[in-house]
Amino acid sequence: MSLRQIAAREGCGVETARRDINKHLSKLDAACLEGAAALRAELFEKYDSVLQSLEHEVLANGNLDRVSDLLKTSESIRKLYALDVQPLGRTELSMRRSVITEIATKLRDQLPPDTFAHIVTLLTEDEPIQLLDGIAVASADEEGTEPPQWNRA
Repeated sequence: MSLRQIAAREGCGVETARRDINKHLSKLDAACLEGAAALRAELFEKYDSVLQSLEHEVLANGNLDRVSDLLKTSESIRKLYALDVQPLGRTELSMRRSVITEIATKLRDQLPPDTFAHIVTLLTEDEPIQLLDGIAVASADEEGTEPPQWNRA
């Protein structure tokens, strides 16, 4: 259903429907994050126990046959906490922003204004991009430097 249809069904304005939906989605996100954190903590306890046992076997007992198991367990812990993930550099961020900007600009003429605004909000909520006269443009990043401006396609 569109936001207008939801608002009509609930007997409220479009902005009220949007706000209520976002509020409930935020609660779901928070619940999912809490559940994921609890699961991660539980898995870490298991991995840590196995890791300590393997370290004892390898280091104290000299059992070199278990080194590969030790490395695999250590890798599992790194993956569990995304420690192997490299942060995005400026080039990757710039490319991501330009793709978002291109998508938003192409959608502008193909969607109703409220749908377009909602999609752009979702696409840009974690990005320093803003809408100027219906065209997505980059805004200053956290360091205050102005990224390159993208031309309308």
